[in-house]
Amino acid sequence: MHVAPRTRTRPLRSQVHSTVETSVNSSRRPRASRRGSSPTHGKLPLPCGHISTMAPVLPRLLVALALFLASTVQSLQFVLESKTRKCFREDIPLRSDATITYTVAQGNGDMPISLRITDSTGRIVLHKDAIDHGVFSFRAPNSLPGVAERDSWELKDDEYGEDDDAYWNKAGPDAVGDDRTSYRFCFEHVAAGISLRAQALKRRVIFEVKSGNDVRTMEYYDKLAKEKHLSSTEELFRIVEDKVSDIVRLIDEMRQRELRMAHLSSRTSRVVAWYSALACGAIATGAVITSVATFKTLHREKVL
Repeated sequence: MHVAPRTRTRPLRSQVHSTVETSVNSSRRPRASRRGSSPTHGKLPLPCGHISTMAPVLPRLLVALALFLASTVQSLQFVLESKTRKCFREDIPLRSDATITYTVAQGNGDMPISLRITDSTGRIVLHKDAIDHGVFSFRAPNSLPGVAERDSWELKDDEYGEDDDAYWNKAGPDAVGDDRTSYRFCFEHVAAGISLRAQALKRRVIFEVKSGNDVRTMEYYDKLAKEKHLSSTEELFRIVEDKVSDIVRLIDEMRQRELRMAHLSSRTSRVVAWYSALACGAIATGAVITSVATFKTLHREKVL
């Protein structure tokens, strides 16, 4: 059997040269792109067309920012049973308008509900019987009542030599800080008759309280824009400005409360330190008196 010998074929010089040239060129292309030969890798300014296309996007961004900064006011919904009363407390900023919206579910008419709103002093702001739905607006006072009585029992200075007036805001005309007063909203349900159905002995109440800039709706800003001839962008800027002012006021309130808590902690530490020192002194005095009495007794009995 005859086997053909294996023969090795060598590539031509032209093929080897073209292969080497192709590999060299392919290895050099990435280097050229890294040096900035490609316009996608270089830092070139954007054309004017990109700037002009961003102009319609600006109002949308402002709307998104306004919606993001807007505080979400959700309605409170609860069930009020017969002959019961539920009260809620809400802190309203001073010198600001507040609005309460209430809705009572339909029933057989044998379960009237009354609404009573009182301020921090107990003064009745609103008292209404047999409510079904409605909106009531009121304005918070300009100053907090009873500030003088609250400051009378406070220390005049602390360990840092600073007056307590720096920590307690008197809520003047231009004051900032914890400028809030509390209001109580009480819903009372008294059954006027007797019903055999259990469903008639319950009423569902929905209400919400808005204060500050939350009272200002889009209708308010639209009316303001018409009066002052504001564009849509300027109107959105006004909304964002009001929301940012609310955020700044809340931050200032948190800072004021932090200062009050720090001052209260410092005062408590001082009182505890004084009482601890007095307790240690009393214990030491008692120990000395007991030791002297014991020594005299032992000496009298001639034990020592």
